Amino acid sequence: MSDAPPPGGYPPQDPYQPPQQPYQPPPAAPQQPAYQPPPAAPQPPPQPQYQPPPQPQFQQPQYAQPGQFQPVNPPAKSGNGCLKAFLIVMVISIVLGIGGTILFVAVIGKAVNDNFGTADPKDYTVAITDGTCSIDSLGYPSVSGTLKNTSGSTHIYRLTVDFSTTDNVKIDTSPFVTTPSLSPNETGNWSGSSFTSAKGKDITCSVSKVEYFGS
Repeated sequence: MSDAPPPGGYPPQDPYQPPQQPYQPPPAAPQQPAYQPPPAAPQPPPQPQYQPPPQPQFQQPQYAQPGQFQPVNPPAKSGNGCLKAFLIVMVISIVLGIGGTILFVAVIGKAVNDNFGTADPKDYTVAITDGTCSIDSLGYPSVSGTLKNTSGSTHIYRLTVDFSTTDNVKIDTSPFVTTPSLSPNETGNWSGSSFTSAKGKDITCSVSKVEYFGS
């Protein structure tokens, strides 16, 4: 086979063209975060403004006009009225307390006088039984009798009995001779004796005192 060129020569050859790639822009640089300023510090509360104290205002004294009377003392305040009322109430309370105490003492005193102390002679009748004023076999004096309650209340009576010789020489006294509790108009018995020897003597017996001794 012949290597001769064809007539008219070879057609011109196009130069080599590399394949075209689409243009790709370079990647964007990373964005830096936006700067955020730090939060502002809290503001202190407002301080109160100094207020100067009010200055006293001079008041021109009011002078009495000719022909007008000005009282010397200022009018009483309501506090004085409350104090007076309190003092009056206190005085009344004290008076009532004293009166109540006196009444209480009087009532208690009457109750004591009605149940203790010297008996009213109109509240009893006392008698010595005949033949009982004598000396026993041991030489000691003794006596007995009756007492009638003539009061309007129940009482126990205490008697003081004296033993004496017939020539008025006292031998002994028995101060604790008592009756039973006697209702109004009731009669009770009593008896007394002595531990002082009266052997060989003639004696007399008498009741020298009668007292209330309860009820």
